[in-house]
Order: sequence, then C-alpha cells, then structure tokens
Amino acid sequence: MLSRLSRAKGGLPAALLAGGLLAPLAALPHAQAAGAHSLGRKDFYGFTSRSNDSSPSAGTYYLDHDPAAVVAGVAYPRVIDLHPYGNSAPAGISLNTARFPGYRALTFAIGIEDGNPVNTTADVRVTVNGRTVRRTRVRQGQISVRETLPFGRGEQVISIVATAPGGFADVIVGGATVLPGRPR
Repeated sequence: MLSRLSRAKGGLPAALLAGGLLAPLAALPHAQAAGAHSLGRKDFYGFTSRSNDSSPSAGTYYLDHDPAAVVAGVAYPRVIDLHPYGNSAPAGISLNTARFPGYRALTFAIGIEDGNPVNTTADVRVTVNGRTVRRTRVRQGQISVRETLPFGRGEQVISIVATAPGGFADVIVGGATVLPGRPR
C-alpha cells in the first residue's frame, strides 16, 4: 500500500505530508541549516564597562556598525566594532553556543581598523565559560589574526573582550561564522 501511495503523490504518501512523520522537520530551528552561517548583530550580545573618561564611546561596542571595516588593507563587510578605552574600560561581546545546534566551531578575525593612529595596540582575550583560552595583542597595520574555537559538548558562552593599554582603539571582529558539524 505504501508504494501505491508513494507513486500517486510524487514519491511521498499524503499522510506523511499532511502533518504525519514529516511535520517535525518544519519545527527545526533555522540554525540547523546545512553549511557555514555568517553571524550578525542579532547573534551576539555585548557588554561594556564605562570609565570616567568623557568620551561617549569609551568602552562600547557597535554591532555591524560600519558597512565595511578595513584591517591592514583587507575589507570586512560585516563587523563588530569594539571600542575599549585603556585597561579600565574594556569592550566585549559574547555568543551562546546553545543557539547554534548542529554547528561545531566559531571562526572570526581580530584586528585594529586602519583609520587608527600608527602603533595603536589592543589586547584581546577570548574566554569560554569564563576560562581564558586565547590571548592576542593586535597592532594597527598588522594583518588580522584569525581564530577558530571548537564548540564543546553542552552549552558554552564564548566571550571576546578587548582592552587598549595605550588609550583608545577600534578593534574589529570580522567575518564571524559558525561552522557546521557535531561538537567534539
């Protein structure tokens, strides 16, 4: 009987199409789609720490603020622009891996935007559930540093926090993407 129904409806029985076994597939989250997924401002949440500095942007972040940012001559069309001010006003973003079932890693580039003064530096710390997993110092004019962080099993919060020991810096997180596969 199944083969007769399958042939009659183009390969799938009408009972399966009308809320039967295939109905749960429609309820799958969008993030389980196949292929790499570029991240935007809705995928991250940010946090800031204001200093006593009078600059309104000290210790802030802007998600997708610039239409494109350039780091060492390389344009990034989608960026998260972090604005740390010294060590007392870091800026950062976080990503909860539970929002991306079916993905195995986060990849992104970090650098100082080309419009910053020569020799501007920033210290970037990447944490997973509060534990530091990477420390990187980036300089204006230096090619961006590419990071790839595998997801572990269970929910994790990945944070990227920037400080600017010499004052103010435009730290760019560009090309943030989650990669498909099973977490390790």
